[in-house]
Amino acid sequence: MFRRENPTAGPDDEDAAGPREGNSEAGKLSDFEKETLFQEWVKRSLGTNPDKMDDEAYLTTFEAFKSHMFRGAPEEPRARNVQRRTAQKRIEIEEEEEEAEEARDARVKALYRILVRRLHPDLRDDASVGVSALWHEVQEAYAAGDVAHLEILLALIDIESNGTGAQTSVSQMRATLAELERATRALEKSLLEAEGEDAWDFAQSGPNGDLRLRVERQLKSDLAQRSLRLDVLTKTIAGWKQGPIANRKVMTSRFR
Repeated sequence: MFRRENPTAGPDDEDAAGPREGNSEAGKLSDFEKETLFQEWVKRSLGTNPDKMDDEAYLTTFEAFKSHMFRGAPEEPRARNVQRRTAQKRIEIEEEEEEAEEARDARVKALYRILVRRLHPDLRDDASVGVSALWHEVQEAYAAGDVAHLEILLALIDIESNGTGAQTSVSQMRATLAELERATRALEKSLLEAEGEDAWDFAQSGPNGDLRLRVERQLKSDLAQRSLRLDVLTKTIAGWKQGPIANRKVMTSRFR
């Protein structure tokens, strides 16, 4: 309370007595300036001469005044920052998974088009039982989106078509080798993905506490999502029954 103890002092006198609080940042007020504003506020708002207040009342009121009038923006709780970073990371992971899924789908379609040209019954003269079995196998792999299976089928068909005799050219060998390498990589990727699934080696290891918690969390999450969808559908149907105006209200509430 420099100003109260030194009524005739000015801001320069406070600088000589000690550093100004927050003077390093533009727009910050020193305690002297805050106390000056406080005394003016006491005179105008309370109708009291601040010099006649006892020290305890003066100090308590001054601290409350500073806390209310000059409080800075509240710092965001650390937990909220952690949640924000976690959400951002989850979004990034989901985007990466979507990109990988799109690349996988594109490869599945490309392989299927090649295999259709090689195996479609209308495009082959030798419609043998073996070719027919391969054709059905291609259909099953395509329906399942099984890249590894399609890669293997293409490699096997190339080997069968090109053969491995003395007349096989180097380019044909390289093309077959490339197909086999792609099939191997696809199998390795499928194996790694399978190892990350809860069903991997379940017959030998059996259930454990972590697995149970993960399954419970997943089931609760699925139930919550389906309950929300059911609620939206229920409101939508109820709106349809009440007419167009009520339906618009239901649709609007969905986006609030």
